[in-house]
Amino acid sequence: MDFVDSFKDLYMNDDDPIHIFRKGESVITFIKSFGAGIGLSLAASYAAEIDAKHLFYGVHKDDKVFNENNREFFTLMSKAISIEIGTEFNVHTPFLEKSKAEVLKLGYDLGMPAEETWSCASNSSIHCGWCDPCQDRINAFRKTNLNDTTLYENSLVKSSSNA
Repeated sequence: MDFVDSFKDLYMNDDDPIHIFRKGESVITFIKSFGAGIGLSLAASYAAEIDAKHLFYGVHKDDKVFNENNREFFTLMSKAISIEIGTEFNVHTPFLEKSKAEVLKLGYDLGMPAEETWSCASNSSIHCGWCDPCQDRINAFRKTNLNDTTLYENSLVKSSSNA
């Protein structure tokens, strides 16, 4: 996860996202335009270094963070990366047509420990509970009636998500 963790600071600005979310404001505090493209370009660069020809991106249909989260963008991104590295490269988005709840349920059915996954836009050591990705995670657990063992900075989330 070191490679993934290195992206946390890229998507945050100098504002404290926890403070912003506590105020109840709907503020995007990370890169809005081209965010998926920037992250995928960096990941593709790393993939090319280790001779990988495939990149899997866990975006889902409820993901509202980046406007470019659509099939056309990922097809074109695959072509652009292929041109850059001189060989075929594919960006796969297996959950693009699935809701966050469907992805969560699939992970549960496959035995994936949800507590080992990350959804938060914050660069904190635990999920904030306020940002849109945290809210999507909380709502997915509620929709699937699965027990949410995620640690959240927002203590109100914990008491209500497992009710």
